[in-house]
Order: sequence, then structure tokens, then C-alpha cells
Amino acid sequence: MKTARLEARLTAEQMNLIEQAAKSKGLATADFLLSTALDEARRVMMGKQAVELTMTESIKLGATLIKPALETVKPSDAPFKIYKSNDPESQIDPQ
Repeated sequence: MKTARLEARLTAEQMNLIEQAAKSKGLATADFLLSTALDEARRVMMGKQAVELTMTESIKLGATLIKPALETVKPSDAPFKIYKSNDPESQIDPQ
């Protein structure tokens, strides 16, 4: 049962824009506002659940994820060659 209420003050221009957008989607203004606000709220909350890593943590994670893949690929099957070099341009040689 819907018992909570939300009110907002806005300019005539803002109201007109919202009404036009709602009409273009075939929705009542209140339904448009509610669905749009809920979609954005879900998107924001999903972003809050993302894991944030430092650069060092990110590099360690990447190395951990790629290491098993590199160990299982035979050099003749790999789409590129991996060189042990400090020169970033010589790290990958596309075939």
C-alpha cells in the first residue's frame, strides 16, 4: 500500500518539460516522475555497491586474473607474444 508522499517545488519551465517528457512516453506526470526517480535511484545505489580499488590493488587483481590464463595458453596458440621488457611498446606483439 502506498502511504508515503513526496512534494517538490519547481519552475513553470521545469514542470512543462516534465509534462512533455511524460506525455511523449505515454505516462501520467506522477507515473513518469516516480519511474524516472526510481530508475535513477537504483542506478545510483548500484554504483555505490561497486568495489573501489587503489591503483596498486587494481594491478594486483589484474595480474592475479591474467596469470592463470597465461599459464594455460601455449605460446603457439596465443594471439600475441609476451615479452619481458621494461619498454611498454614491446610488451605485446600482435600477430
